[in-house]
Amino acid sequence: MSSSKKVFDRLNKLNIKYDMVEHPPAETTEEADKYIEGKKGARTKNLFLANRKNRRYYLIVMDDKKMISLKDYNKLLNEKGMHFLDPKKVYEIMEQEVGIISVFGLMNTNENIKVFFDKDMIEENDLMTFHPDDNTKTLFIKNEDIFKLVKDSGYDYEIFDFKAVINELDF
Repeated sequence: MSSSKKVFDRLNKLNIKYDMVEHPPAETTEEADKYIEGKKGARTKNLFLANRKNRRYYLIVMDDKKMISLKDYNKLLNEKGMHFLDPKKVYEIMEQEVGIISVFGLMNTNENIKVFFDKDMIEENDLMTFHPDDNTKTLFIKNEDIFKLVKDSGYDYEIFDFKAVINELDF
């Protein structure tokens, strides 16, 4: 079964409604944004990070316009040595290619992953956008339905105020 079919099957099983835009392959969030211009919904950036010893993993879903350094993720998450994983390791854990990592990868794993959503993004938008394990499609899904999917995949999540912490870090 293709991974995008798996995503659509799970969304249907959970009665999660979505709007979909099909487009040419998009390698970056900026490129994908061009194809969904004018549609409402948070453009998400999904970061999959690990601590120094690769014992804890973090999936961070935030507005694609926000920029935070790896050094600052160490402070935010009270960790050391935060880093991006080798693409092979990411695929081994999430069964997703780098560039299409998202909450849908949680359906494929039982690793210790902490999931964080950007508070501003949630408060400012009713919908989030994700590729369904296929960068030729963008899905628009209600925030509460994304949270439902995360929970159904066996994970808790936190809504994190990156802006408050960023101000504390004196950017």
